[in-house]
Amino acid sequence: MNSIYQLLNPDNTISLNRPLAHAIGIMETITYGALVAKWYYYSERDMLDEDGWFYSTVPDLEESTALSEYQQKRCINSLIKLGLLKSKSKGMPAKRSFYIIDDVPVSYTHLTLPTTSRRQRQMCIRDS
Repeated sequence: MNSIYQLLNPDNTISLNRPLAHAIGIMETITYGALVAKWYYYSERDMLDEDGWFYSTVPDLEESTALSEYQQKRCINSLIKLGLLKSKSKGMPAKRSFYIIDDVPVSYTHLTLPTTSRRQRQMCIRDS
């Protein structure tokens, strides 16, 4: 039993909101959750820049999510299109920076299990 606990150690797991995952996709939800956690970490330590931006490198986000650079880029682009975050290169040397939009669209605050297929949701994301 100890080996199972070590494998599933709660300190090494990813937690996500299931209704959000149904609405925007599981990888997008994992990425968003990791970025919000990083924002909270930086915020609690007064490490956000004067405009509320923070940075997260590809290796750093890969460590938090297990997503490759390509998967991260795809998820970040989807999250931007959904109006959940902004991203740009900032500083010298340039670092990938993020801004969590805290004015979340109402449609995400009262999520229920979807009645549309994943394919339909992906088409909506691409069209927005």
